[in-house]
Amino acid sequence: TEIVLSDDVDDSNGSATPVPYNTVRLYAVPPSAGSELQAYRSWLRQLVQHEYTHILHLDHIGGVPESFNRVFGKVWPPNALLPSFMIEGIAVVHESEDPRTGRNNSAMFDMMARALALGGPFPRLDEASNPYLNWPLGDIPYLLGGRFMGFLQVRYGPGALAGFAAEQGSAVWPYAPSWAGEDWFGGRDFPQLWDEYTATEKAYAGGRRAAVRTRPVTASTPLTRRGGDLHFPRFSPDGAFVAYWERGLDEPPGVRRVAPDGRDLGRVDIVDANGALAVASPREAIVAISEVFHEFRVYDDLYRLDLASGRRDRLTRGERATDPDVAPDGTLVYVKHTGGGTVALMRRRPGEEPEVLYAHGGAEVFKPRIARDGRVAFELQEDGRRDIALFSNGKVVRVTDDDALDTAPAWTPDGRFLLFASDRGGVFNLYAWEGATGQLRQVTNVELGAFEPDVSPDGRTIVFATYSRAGWDLATIPF
Repeated sequence: TEIVLSDDVDDSNGSATPVPYNTVRLYAVPPSAGSELQAYRSWLRQLVQHEYTHILHLDHIGGVPESFNRVFGKVWPPNALLPSFMIEGIAVVHESEDPRTGRNNSAMFDMMARALALGGPFPRLDEASNPYLNWPLGDIPYLLGGRFMGFLQVRYGPGALAGFAAEQGSAVWPYAPSWAGEDWFGGRDFPQLWDEYTATEKAYAGGRRAAVRTRPVTASTPLTRRGGDLHFPRFSPDGAFVAYWERGLDEPPGVRRVAPDGRDLGRVDIVDANGALAVASPREAIVAISEVFHEFRVYDDLYRLDLASGRRDRLTRGERATDPDVAPDGTLVYVKHTGGGTVALMRRRPGEEPEVLYAHGGAEVFKPRIARDGRVAFELQEDGRRDIALFSNGKVVRVTDDDALDTAPAWTPDGRFLLFASDRGGVFNLYAWEGATGQLRQVTNVELGAFEPDVSPDGRTIVFATYSRAGWDLATIPF
């Protein structure tokens, strides 16, 4: 198997093909902070494991196709003609062999599946077998494919998946996988198995919801009702609006604003990719945007975005900078991809050159937030854990240090509390850490998930990202 590495795109991804020879292509960039790939111990190991599973699966060729390929070259891999939810599902099962990693063990993917089961309608087998036109769009092969193939593995054992792959890889007519499936999955065809899987998902989702409801459920106020993909909510310094990035289903993606009472203030500018932002003033934001750089690279760079006119001015050029935050005095902190899968925590004071605050070959950093006193909170992925850490007085100390996935820190205006989202407890909720005492409080108890908090300038309101059957939205609660 040939492995081709490239480092010209600031996005974590990969692909695999057995035709004309076994090839895996990998982008040497760790997943972004809010990615559904965030549940990993080693992002590179997990990426290789997923793509190499494709090779082992798709290159499993026997019978007449194998004889044909010996004469004409490898042009007939029957397993490659399976629906994508089967191909991706088997790879997701194997990337999730460690119970603490992979999308089948991800609290985010669990939330997305529960939303489909509870909000309905749950995708039919024919819908999952083709490009899905409703939310969650292209995640369906990984989300439901991974969970469906995992369902089959639990019920019939890993040998059944291997046997199915071997028999299907010898099929002269590959477009009826139930013929091979019935031999390995209890004599049931895939429509029957899908119906049984769907019932299992609905029962599981109902049980998880009942468990959440044994405690008071957080009553939040919806701020948006757009759905789709929506992230990075940030209050303006005067509290007049919340800026965010959104990729909906019906119009171009971009930076938008909403008033605290829910009035839509419209789109400021089209931003196709990334969109991580910080609001520097009521008039401007600092936005990370993925754009073509030097013709064949796609890099993240920082721009100053005028919130009235939509005009943007470049702040970095080819620096591969993302996840910005800005202090009242104009000091910027951000994350920089330094090449070969490594990242650094950066700071740039007004009129000065950027400086590295923290960089370690075995660690990744995400989403820094700067307090008024200069302390910088950020996500730290190191030694297989994602924790919240602080950079202060030249030292890095951990706020959390456990197996939970802790993400998206945000300071209160007075610097007393540090809020963040965590999957401790199995459902993403908001938590608050008090710096003076070290006490950790749970802030929300939601049925699906709460992410990416930010606190209003007066310290009275929390805005955060929520999830539903329609996708992502924003909501508020009193602090």
